Amino acid sequence: MTNKHDDDDFVITKEDIETSPFDSAEYLDSPIAMQEYLNVTFEEEGNDLKAVGSSLGRLFRAWALTKLVNETKIKRSELSQILLGAGNPTPEALTKIAEVLGLEVPDHFGKSLPLQPQEHVVSQTHYKHRQAEQLHATR
Repeated sequence: MTNKHDDDDFVITKEDIETSPFDSAEYLDSPIAMQEYLNVTFEEEGNDLKAVGSSLGRLFRAWALTKLVNETKIKRSELSQILLGAGNPTPEALTKIAEVLGLEVPDHFGKSLPLQPQEHVVSQTHYKHRQAEQLHATR
């Protein structure tokens, strides 16, 4: 949504732009790209062990992302967004990722669970309020 000013110019605000975190691992999608990235690290950082370690961490994420892409058949950009906690993952996609990692998800994952009767549901706010009352009463 753009904001219109009196002089008919359009101004784009921060709220108008949707962004997502940048992850270099999303673009390091081949052994050649990964090696070039490491070469540039050595050229720019020399023997800075922390910088090299950080680059190797990014390369590990890129390698793992490539492996997940190949095994889940989920597009790289979509998978990257899911792993960053962004995008709109489906239960099926999350289940595929968990299975490739050798993990299991509960049988009910992604399925609607029956609602509990209202009298048994206690809101978190109500629970905290009761805790505060009990704490105050003991003083």
